[in-house]
Amino acid sequence: MLFDMKSVVLYGLMALAHASPVPEFSKRAAKLGDFQCPDGTTLSENDVREALHECRRHNDGSIGKYPAYFGNKSNNQKVFGNIPDGTGLREFPIIVGGVYSGGEPGAYRVVTDYKDNRGDFRGVMQHTGATVGGAYTACTRVTNTKREPGKDKHDKGDKKGGSDKRSDQETENEIDDLTKREPGKDKGDKNKHDKGKDGNNGNAEKRSVQETETEIVEESPSHTVSDLTTRGKKKKIGSATCSDGVTLSQDDVANAFKECKKWNDYGVGGYPHKFGNKSGNSEVFEGVTKDLREYPIIEGGTWTGGEPGKYRVVTDYNDNFVGVMIENAGASFSRCTINTD
Repeated sequence: MLFDMKSVVLYGLMALAHASPVPEFSKRAAKLGDFQCPDGTTLSENDVREALHECRRHNDGSIGKYPAYFGNKSNNQKVFGNIPDGTGLREFPIIVGGVYSGGEPGAYRVVTDYKDNRGDFRGVMQHTGATVGGAYTACTRVTNTKREPGKDKHDKGDKKGGSDKRSDQETENEIDDLTKREPGKDKGDKNKHDKGKDGNNGNAEKRSVQETETEIVEESPSHTVSDLTTRGKKKKIGSATCSDGVTLSQDDVANAFKECKKWNDYGVGGYPHKFGNKSGNSEVFEGVTKDLREYPIIEGGTWTGGEPGKYRVVTDYNDNFVGVMIENAGASFSRCTINTD
């Protein structure tokens, strides 16, 4: 009887160890960043991210032959040794300083799987063979590299490639700070960086949501934010009416907004992730930076994984509310109208 009990305990422990998802997760985990390829080229995190975003938006073969299935083999050897055999993968060209839209794909590729019909980031590789269908070699993620000037202040908690979840204390501190500071002021009076040497506003590129106009009080029912299309006016996060006639409640929009702030990119089932503020050749949110991120809105609840549905809350990387949009047929997006509840 004692032997039987020991056997039961032993087999139970073995079953738990076998069922544990932790080792498998560690195999799958891959982080964005700068990548150095065999030819010595270092691809920036931004270029990798742009290619990843495009790959996730399209079905296989939508742009030329891309995204294209990738079998993780080069000369009968695995390109990515940490990816389990049998994992479905696909590739999409990385263009230095741009986004692939057809024609010559170049030498560099972002690689994803097919998870949730969108795909998780799996790595970067370089085409090293004599033909496009030839050999590939994995590129190496560069650690401890400096970000582009001005990027750090937008990355609160390294949203674009760091640990998945920001600490609750960090979020609480930001909320406290936002409620305490005077209207028109930000944490470090960041509006100074938009001034030229002569004190005039710089116009070299589109500004993100103006922090000097933004006031967000998360725990207040008013959810005050800046109206991005009329910079001088403020409006509330209210319900949102979309082109399909559905009106999303204020609570549903606010819940998705809070979740988007809480997580780094790809922290929950591939979300939040970057949104380039484009649908076809038009901006979804006119006059706003293209450096945005999106998170699913679920009616009557909060999205935590699985099918994301078609509604999205949109923020910038400063955690400023931008708006709500709906995904239409053909991976196109249209802006929803925010109501003043």
